[in-house]
Amino acid sequence: MTTAQKDDRVRVYYTVRLSDGSVYDTTGDKDPFEFVVGDPELIPGMHSLVTGMRVGEKRSKTLKPEEAYGKPSPYLVTEIPRKNLPDNIMFRPGVILDITGSGGETARAKVVEVTDENVTIDANHELAGMEVILEIILLEIKKPDQAGE
Repeated sequence: MTTAQKDDRVRVYYTVRLSDGSVYDTTGDKDPFEFVVGDPELIPGMHSLVTGMRVGEKRSKTLKPEEAYGKPSPYLVTEIPRKNLPDNIMFRPGVILDITGSGGETARAKVVEVTDENVTIDANHELAGMEVILEIILLEIKKPDQAGE
């Protein structure tokens, strides 16, 4: 029986749980999630968990931060002078902003501190530094030579 390997296109149902058991993200009643095993855009733990699985198999694993959303980076915490920000936005700690970089890329950032002079934002993933539990059910495997099917 075929198992999922690097470069295979797979479809899965998944659930990401926090350490307290609460659900952070899930395919739930949505369509299955499809990805290529090894795609660097996904968390590393997704690839390691699905590799070697057979269709119909279910796996669960507690992922360390480096396997999940990474460790918090101090480089993603930025202090911005208020004079460089729009006046029509009410900045307060906890507010989530959608920001656009100079190259047109978008990211989410959380306001963590507000002073009269500056607004400090944190663009780390909200689960950076945390262990999470990843559950996967493998639904389909397409080998690279089946990509056109």
